[in-house]
Amino acid sequence: MTDRSIIIIFMSPRSTKQFEEIRENSRAKILDAAFELFARQGFHATSINQIAQQAGVAKGLIYNYFEKKEDLMHAIVLDGLQKSAEVMGTIQQAQPGKDRLRAMLEFTFRFLSEHAEYNRLMAALALQIQAFPELADIVTGKYNAMVPMLEEELTIAGHPYPERHAWMLAAILDGLGVQTAVLGNSLQLERLKQELIEEYCT
Repeated sequence: MTDRSIIIIFMSPRSTKQFEEIRENSRAKILDAAFELFARQGFHATSINQIAQQAGVAKGLIYNYFEKKEDLMHAIVLDGLQKSAEVMGTIQQAQPGKDRLRAMLEFTFRFLSEHAEYNRLMAALALQIQAFPELADIVTGKYNAMVPMLEEELTIAGHPYPERHAWMLAAILDGLGVQTAVLGNSLQLERLKQELIEEYCT
């Protein structure tokens, strides 16, 4: 191979797929940095400069993806909801009723146990959502949609009080993130998981 050939190879334009991968990687780095800073020091106390420094990118690059700081918060929450939807899609593959409820509980408690720092940051971020009414409405809507889903699974599982316990179980699962972030292992996650499985899945 000649020197000229080597130069041509290195100067070859990137493919569309490569550009998309670079864009996605840059966007992910920015969102990860914003997520951590928003959770640790608060949305209003975090500047775009700090996010750029944390992400290791130029400040101007952030504006290629997000017009303003509020757009970062929106993207973080919506990305989180999208990931939750993907997890629920996997859980839906289990048999309706007790098997599906068990899959949901197993995943929830495993995630809390294996991703303690992420959960702590999410809990801190969740407390700031009320400053964004549109996001608060979306998150509330997702929570309210979980209740009838749980009621349906409890009904299929043969639970005598599906409606009442759907609200109770939804409140427990929703509150676990904050509780574990504050109390840590003192919550005895494994014991609580077994109690819920025995109550709803056996």
